[in-house]
Amino acid sequence: MAKSTEVERAVIVVDIREGQTLDRLPEILKSVKQVLPTRVVFLDAQDAVLVRRYLRRGDPTPCAGQRQCRAPFVEERQLLDPIRNVTDTLVDTSDFNVHELRAYIQDRYGHDERASSCL
Repeated sequence: MAKSTEVERAVIVVDIREGQTLDRLPEILKSVKQVLPTRVVFLDAQDAVLVRRYLRRGDPTPCAGQRQCRAPFVEERQLLDPIRNVTDTLVDTSDFNVHELRAYIQDRYGHDERASSCL
């Protein structure tokens, strides 16, 4: 990116589905921060909100059929904790709908038309 004349900014999105590559991400981020201006934004939400979002999308929840659902989210947070530790900004998305979150990200990180078309 530093040498590109076409790319001014980039967004990389990762989640727990990255598997073992996720283990290397904190070190990769530290290396990248040494050569490029980089901000790491970590999005999270309350457990009840995550379950509601799964159900709204029609996806099976990580704990389908259970009345109380915390274990999968606790485990995921533990796996993501090393990334959270290199985060510049933590955003609790619990009170945002998708449109509000998009507006928040655009307001906070720029109004470039090319960037907004990617969100």
